[in-house]
Amino acid sequence: MSRWKVTGTKTVFEHPRLSLVIDDVVMPDGKLSTYLRFAPGPGAVSILARNAQGKLLMMTEYSHPLGVAMYQLPGGSIEEGETNEQAAVRELAEEAGLAAGKLTYLGSFYMDNRRTTDKMFIYLAEELSDHKLPGDEEEQGLESFWLTPAEVSELIRTHQLDNNRALVAWALYLESADVA
Repeated sequence: MSRWKVTGTKTVFEHPRLSLVIDDVVMPDGKLSTYLRFAPGPGAVSILARNAQGKLLMMTEYSHPLGVAMYQLPGGSIEEGETNEQAAVRELAEEAGLAAGKLTYLGSFYMDNRRTTDKMFIYLAEELSDHKLPGDEEEQGLESFWLTPAEVSELIRTHQLDNNRALVAWALYLESADVA
């Protein structure tokens, strides 16, 4: 498969949460074109938290573009200078008020392979304890639910859980050796 040749790149939009760039490209057939993409970022993490009873933490949060509250997992962007694991620990504390005695890497996926090189790194958090970060304001609008694996599967079957990050995390979880 032939690669595109990039002849120039220009930033067209910058915001603290995302930057857009346009690449000038030469296609394999020699035609000139442009390609809009997100500037590379540090990536993100999602965490499947499993308590001692085998229940999994699901959260709902309002999704502005869709205008609905969606099921999701704790997680977020990796900050400058953080490792993936450090971001998972921080996000679990910020969003769920939990610390993990055991953190297992389950896998990763490209968040949008047509527009960015950024990856989402998925972790399983176990041996949980309370760990609200001092001075943190509660994440606005997050509701938490501890669900059995069968209840999570039912949410998927009934199309109530349709967040791509949570669905990929669930698939990686089911394929992991750590599923009891």
